Amino acid sequence: MYEWQTIQHHNTHTHPGAIDTLRESTTIISPEGGCDGQTYFFEIVLKVTDGAGLTGTQSIFMQPDCFSLVDNVNNATAIAGNKQITLNWTNPNSFDEVLIVAKAGASVAGVPKGDGSAYQANLNFQGFATAFDRGKVVYKGTAAPQTITNLTNNLTYYFTIFTRKGTLWSKGVQVQAIPFAPIIRELWAIVPGTTLANIPVNTPPASTSPLLQFESPANVANNYGSRVRAFIHTPVSGSYIFWIASDDNSELWLSTDDNPANKQRIAFVSSWTSSRQWTKFPSQQSSPIYLQEGQKYYIEALHKEGSGGDHLAVGWQLPGGGVFERPIPGFRLSPYVVASNTLNNGLAGYWPLNETSGNIAADQSGSNNTGTLINSPIWTTEGKVQGALQFNDLQGKYINVPTLTWKPSNFSVAWWLYPFSLGTSRHQILSAIGWGGFMFHTNLAGEGFVGTDVANRFTGTELPAGTVEINKWQHFVFTYEGGIGKFYKNGQLFATKIGMLPPKAWGGLKIGNIGGGGIHGRIDEVRVYNRALLSSEVYALSNVGNIPQECAANGKIVQEYWANIPGTSVASIPVNTPPTTTSQLTIFEAPINTADNFGARIRGYICPPSSGEYTFWLTGDENSELWLSTDDNPANKRRLVFSARTNPREWIRFTSQQSEGIYLQGKRRYYIEALQKEGTGGDNLAVGWQLPSGTLERPIPGTRLSPYIAPALTITGSKHRSVDPNFDIIAYPNPFSKQVKLSFTMPEPGDVLVEIYNGQGTTMDRIVEQKKETGAVCTLEFDGSHLPNGLYFVRVTTKRYLSIKKLIMYKIK
Repeated sequence: MYEWQTIQHHNTHTHPGAIDTLRESTTIISPEGGCDGQTYFFEIVLKVTDGAGLTGTQSIFMQPDCFSLVDNVNNATAIAGNKQITLNWTNPNSFDEVLIVAKAGASVAGVPKGDGSAYQANLNFQGFATAFDRGKVVYKGTAAPQTITNLTNNLTYYFTIFTRKGTLWSKGVQVQAIPFAPIIRELWAIVPGTTLANIPVNTPPASTSPLLQFESPANVANNYGSRVRAFIHTPVSGSYIFWIASDDNSELWLSTDDNPANKQRIAFVSSWTSSRQWTKFPSQQSSPIYLQEGQKYYIEALHKEGSGGDHLAVGWQLPGGGVFERPIPGFRLSPYVVASNTLNNGLAGYWPLNETSGNIAADQSGSNNTGTLINSPIWTTEGKVQGALQFNDLQGKYINVPTLTWKPSNFSVAWWLYPFSLGTSRHQILSAIGWGGFMFHTNLAGEGFVGTDVANRFTGTELPAGTVEINKWQHFVFTYEGGIGKFYKNGQLFATKIGMLPPKAWGGLKIGNIGGGGIHGRIDEVRVYNRALLSSEVYALSNVGNIPQECAANGKIVQEYWANIPGTSVASIPVNTPPTTTSQLTIFEAPINTADNFGARIRGYICPPSSGEYTFWLTGDENSELWLSTDDNPANKRRLVFSARTNPREWIRFTSQQSEGIYLQGKRRYYIEALQKEGTGGDNLAVGWQLPSGTLERPIPGTRLSPYIAPALTITGSKHRSVDPNFDIIAYPNPFSKQVKLSFTMPEPGDVLVEIYNGQGTTMDRIVEQKKETGAVCTLEFDGSHLPNGLYFVRVTTKRYLSIKKLIMYKIK
C-alpha cells in the first residue's frame, strides 16, 4: 500500500494535506509567504506498507527561493584606511533598502528578516547598533559610498551587503578589507655620497611622508638618505624570507621582537638594483627567519641615494613556500612609535611616590585612584626615580588603593623594588581579593610568585631562586593578555606562561600587605595599565628616569671575525651571521697584519672613569667606522668617526678619524662598536680617547671595557642554527652555591666554546675545547664561589649548533 501526503510547515506548526493511496500521485503546491521573515516550506511524504505489514517512509523538502526575487548590489568594493573602511557599490534597478552587516575575523551567516525596521545601524563600529551573528549592522539606506569608522587596524573585517524589497532580502554580496595606518618614511636632504653611514639618523629628518606599502616613491631626488621604520605583523607561524631592492645602497634590519634594541641586519644592497628587482644580488635575500603568529616585530630599512634614479622596496614570502608579497602590503604593517612616547597610554593608576610627607600616595594617571598609607611607611629621597616609600619592618605597613575595583580583560603592573631582606610571602603587591585578581610575592630564596590565579601562576619553577635580589634596585613588570602571562625583570622578558585564567574583579589594590606579606625595603614608580605592555615599552619603562647601569669592566672586549669577505666596503660585513671566529682583546686594538679579505667587529661597553667631555679617535686598514650609543642600548648608537686606510695607531691622518667632544657620565656604561673591512695588504684597527683630564689613552685599555652579548634571531637554513632542542646542557646542581658541573654531548665534530655570562651580559668565564668528535661527552666544572647570588647563563657553541642554559647562584648565608 502506498500513502502520499503533502505537509505545509509554517513556523512551529504544520498543515497536513489529504493522503493519496495511488501508486503514483501528483500534488499542487500553492506558495504562501515564505519570504517575509516567517518559516514556510513543504514536505512530501511517501509511506509504503508490504503484505507482511512492514513499512518504510521517505520525505523530500521544498523551500521557496526567496533570494532570486531580489537583486544584489553590483560592483561592491572595500577600500581600507586608517581605522576605517570605505564601502562602495552600485544599486540594483528595483529595491527598497540596502543593509550592511560587519563582522571582525569571519563572515556573517544568515540573512535579515522582515521589513528591516527592527535593525538599528551605526557607521561607528564601536557605537550602539543591532547585533547580527556576533557582528553589527553598520548601515541602512540607499546611498553609496559609506565609510565604517572606529575599526581596529591590522584586523580583517567582513562586510555582507544585503538588499531588500518589501519583506524579501537578497542573498547578499560579501567584501572584506584590513584597515591599517600608513607607515612613515623619514628623509634627510643634502646628504652626499652613497654610504649608509652618512645618514644622520640621530638628527631630525628634513621631511616625513606616509607609505601605504613598504615601498618609497621612485625618482624623487638626489643626494638624500631615508629610513622607514615600522612594526610588521605575522599572520601565521613559520619561516619567512625577506628581500630588499633599492637604488643606491640599502640595508634591511629586523628585531627578534618589537624592541629596536634587538634588531639585526638581515639583507642589504651594496650597489643598486632596478625597481622591484629582487634577485640581482644574493645579499638582497635573507635567510629563512622563524616568526610567531600574532606577534609584531620591529623592522627598519635604511636607504642612501647618490644621483640618478632612486627607489626602495621591501618584500617577503609567507611560510611554507607560500605567497610572495613584494612589496609588503600596508595591512601587514603598523607605524613605529617610540616606546617612551606611549608609556602614559592606558594608565589605570600611577603612583610615583615622590611625596615627602603625609599619608597620601597621589595617583598621577588621572584616574583618581588615590592611595592611603597604612601604619606609616616612611618617605625617603633614596628612590630609584626621586623619592620612594621605605618599609623598615614587617608590621602591617602598606599602601591601600580601595578604588581600583576593576575587572580588566588585559592589564600590566610595573614597579621598582629594593628589598632589604627576603622571606616567605614577602614583598606582596596584590588585588584586594588576592589570587583570582592579581598577586606578586617572593620567598626566602628569592623565587617569584605572580599571576592571576593560584593554579596557573608563575612559581619558583619559572622564576627561580635569585629572581628577586636584596640590596639593589630591580624593575619588575607583569603583563596579562588573552590567557598569556609574561614576567619581565630589568626590561628583559624573564618568563612566559600560557593558560592563566582571566582575572576576577580586583576589589582594590594593596602595595604591601599585613603581617609576613609586607615589603621590607623600598618601592617606587608603581604603575597599573589597562593593557598588556609591549616588550619595547617595558624596556623603555625600565629606563625612564633610570640611573644608567654602572660599569662592570672586566678588562676584555670581544672581536668577531668573518673570513673570505671580498672588497673594502664596511657595509659588506655580514654582521647578522655568526662570525667565523671570536676572540677576546685586552685593549681596544685588533691584531695587526693577520689576513686578507675579512670583516671584523669589536663591540662591548665602555666605562668612563669620570663625567666630562671625551674625544675619540679611530685608525684602521682598510675602511673602518666607530659607533657610540647614548647609553648601553645598541639601538641608540650613532656613528662618531670613520677612516680610510691608515698605518697602525696613525691617529691624525684624516680629519674624519677624530670625533667632536662628547659628554659622558662617569661610571656609567655606554655601548661602543668598531667595524673594520680589510681587502688586501696590511690590516689594523684601534680606538683611542682623551679623558676630560686631558690624558690620552690610545688605544683604550681593557680596564675601561667589557664585552657585549647580542640576542639571536631564529634563523633556519643558514650556517649557524639557533638553539636546537636536541642539543641540551645538563647543569647540576642548579641552583648551585659554589661549583656547577656542565655536561653535554657533541652534536658534530670540531671545536666547542663554553661561555658563562651574568644577567647583564658580562662574560664571567670562557673555555675553548678543541677537536671533539660527534657523540663525545664533554664535562666541565665552573667555579662560581667568588660570584654574588643571582642569575647567570651558560652558552655552548659549536660550528652549527647553540645551546643556552639558565643558572642560578644561591649561597645560603
